[in-house]
Amino acid sequence: MNNDELLVFCITVRTFLEPKWIQAHQSWGDPPEIPSTYMCRYTSIFLKHVLNSMSQSWQLAAGIPLEKEHDGTSKGQFGFRTPDGLFFDHCWLQTEDAIVDITADQFGAQKIIITTVGDSRYSQNLTERDLQKHIPRLSRRPNQWLSQWQNEYHSTSFLPK
Repeated sequence: MNNDELLVFCITVRTFLEPKWIQAHQSWGDPPEIPSTYMCRYTSIFLKHVLNSMSQSWQLAAGIPLEKEHDGTSKGQFGFRTPDGLFFDHCWLQTEDAIVDITADQFGAQKIIITTVGDSRYSQNLTERDLQKHIPRLSRRPNQWLSQWQNEYHSTSFLPK
């Protein structure tokens, strides 16, 4: 899949997930203004499964800043870096040379970012292996989404049934 096809695919996935993000937030209380807020891990687990079912080779990647500033923002150069230089806890997908992120808008970035590894906005300090102990707990929601995705879309073409 080339980058143009990947972008179209990611738009389809994000369109599918946005109402599910809102439902998740409503179950927790008041939904945030930006639906992708706090959805990066669930979304990355879901997107990895769907992309890899299409013969891709994506892995989870994440960054967690090391400390909290007095104003509550995180410090330590890991995660997603906003234009003002602050890093925030974040999860995305990565191959050895590419990054895909469909929840970066929670930090004021584009809704979908497809870029190369080495993009200075992304700084990984956790690999999929590091995340393994958390994946079973986090997978319930993405597994529900996956079931709904499979009912709505052909697995190989991502076109509605």
